[in-house]
Amino acid sequence: MRDSFAAYYRPTEQQFKELWDKAVFVLDANVLLNLYRYRKETSSALLQALSKIKSRLWVPYQVALEYQQNRLLVIAEQLRAFTEVRVELTKSLASLRESLLGKLQLQKRHASINVDSFLSEIDKLFSDFGTKLDDLKKIQPDITDPDKLRETIDELLNGHIGPPPKDQATLDSIYESGKRRYAEKRPPGYADDVKKDFYFHAGLSFQRQ
Repeated sequence: MRDSFAAYYRPTEQQFKELWDKAVFVLDANVLLNLYRYRKETSSALLQALSKIKSRLWVPYQVALEYQQNRLLVIAEQLRAFTEVRVELTKSLASLRESLLGKLQLQKRHASINVDSFLSEIDKLFSDFGTKLDDLKKIQPDITDPDKLRETIDELLNGHIGPPPKDQATLDSIYESGKRRYAEKRPPGYADDVKKDFYFHAGLSFQRQ
């Protein structure tokens, strides 16, 4: 029974051991891109772990291409977050003031609830956090800065990238197969069928989905 339906059974401890000792680890683009999103300590820990299995790492050409395509977008996204957080802080503080002083009119309508000191403390808290944001933004990498992380990734994956598609006909054949899988909702990737745009690299047309 187990031999015929192995996919329905949990591997044995011995099989798990063999996997950890011998398996090839295939990364997808988000593993690489998340290195830019994680805290430095987390990225460093992941890179250290990957370096220990460097000889068994493998990255398909498509994954490497998606990493290169999206790297600057993720760096810009990280930088843009500082502005977005500041906007939300400003909106939240204004909303709080409006609720306490405007909607509830506590200064006029309640004898014992004094929100002035509370709002003063909140103002200071938000101001201090805004200053911290400014300091962090100054050291946040920008898209024009040297990318030390990419240098580390380049070294880690050197010699571990799959070959490019042979030609456009090869890609088109894969896309036709993908259409059938997506129609049947067969993983992986069928939820990406909403992505309808194309991009070009090395003279080839790639479908985003």
